[in-house]
Amino acid sequence: MKRVYISGAITHDPGYLKKFNKADRELTSMGYGVINPAKVCRPLPTDLRHEEYMQVCLSGLLPLADTIYMLNDWEESEGAREEKEIAEAIGIKVIYQEKKEDTEF
Repeated sequence: MKRVYISGAITHDPGYLKKFNKADRELTSMGYGVINPAKVCRPLPTDLRHEEYMQVCLSGLLPLADTIYMLNDWEESEGAREEKEIAEAIGIKVIYQEKKEDTEF
């Protein structure tokens, strides 16, 4: 089974969890094993700095994936841009969410 890591804006998006979970369900229904950092990182201490969350994602989660799935808002996120750059550097395939007029993303 191919593993996919979801990447997109989180920091200034109050609806990030809903957005990531929707992508998680869609990717799961397509047969992927999904690494959803929005879900995985929720139990971490709330006082972690952005850099510490990114360390968990970049060194612990992203390397487990075969593919990174870029949500439509990825370009608005410094962290998502960094995830994409690292994914490309270590040979992880990059795919993009299809842009739709009626999308919530």
